[in-house]
Amino acid sequence: MQTACQRGISAAAAGIPLFFCVAAGRAQLPLARELLEEQDWPAARREAQRVLQRQPDHAAARLMAALAGMRLDPSSEPALLALEAAARHAALPADLRPPAAEEIGAARARRGEDAAAYPWLKEAFLASAAAPAFGRRAALLAALLERNPALAAADPALALQAAAAAARAAPAPDAPPRPPSWAARFAEAIVAGYRCGVAPAIGHRCSLDPSCSEYFRQAGRRHGWLALPLIADRLVREPGVVAQGRKPVAAAGAVRYADPLADHYPEGPAP
Repeated sequence: MQTACQRGISAAAAGIPLFFCVAAGRAQLPLARELLEEQDWPAARREAQRVLQRQPDHAAARLMAALAGMRLDPSSEPALLALEAAARHAALPADLRPPAAEEIGAARARRGEDAAAYPWLKEAFLASAAAPAFGRRAALLAALLERNPALAAADPALALQAAAAAARAAPAPDAPPRPPSWAARFAEAIVAGYRCGVAPAIGHRCSLDPSCSEYFRQAGRRHGWLALPLIADRLVREPGVVAQGRKPVAAAGAVRYADPLADHYPEGPAP
C-alpha cells in the first residue's frame, strides 16, 4: 500500500516542471524561455549561449543553457554539474534559485544519489511558499527521507515537516466502491424477476423513458426504500405524462416520453 509520500511523489516522478516557468513574467531571455517551454532543447541552448556571448555574466542565461544541455542528455554528469554550477552563481535571480535546486535535486534522486540530492531538495522545500510547488517539493523531499532514515535522523523536525506537507498535498486514495444497500438489492431482484418472467409474457407496455422497471432500479440505488413510493407515483402519473405529450423520444422503434427520476427526486448518488 502506498504511503502519502509515495502517492504525492507519483506525479513528480514523471518529471519536474521546468523551473523557468516560475519566472514566466520576467522580461529577460523571452525567446530562450519560449524555446524551453516548447522543449526545443537545441534551439533553447543556442539562444541562451547567444546571450552569453554578449553578456558572459548573465546568470539566468547560463542557467537556461545548462538546463537545455541536461535535457539533451539527461544521463550526462558534465551537463548536471554545469547546471549545479549555474545554480550556485551569486548573481542568479532569487526566484530562480529554488526551482533550480528542485530540478537538480530531482535529477540526483533519479540517479539514486540521495545524499547529493538531499541539500538541493531541502533548499527547494524550505524556499517554497505557494502551491503546487510547495506540495511537489515536499513530496520529493519526504520520499527521499523516507527511504533514508539516516538523513531523516539528522534533522527530524524537517523530516516531520516535509512528511506532513506531503500528506496534505497528496491526492486522496480512491474510495472503495460502496456495496449496494438491501433496498437497492431488493429493487434489483424485483426488476430482474419482472424482466425474466413477466415482461416476455405481456410485452413492453411502459410509454415512458426510462421504463418503469429501470426507473424503479435507479430509485432503489439512489434512494433505498423510497423507491417504493417513487414507483407508485410514477405509475399514477404515467397516463397524464403520455396525454401531455411533452419530451417525446424515440426508443426501440417507438415514441416514448422522457420522465427521468432526476426530474422528481434528484438527490442521491448516481445509479
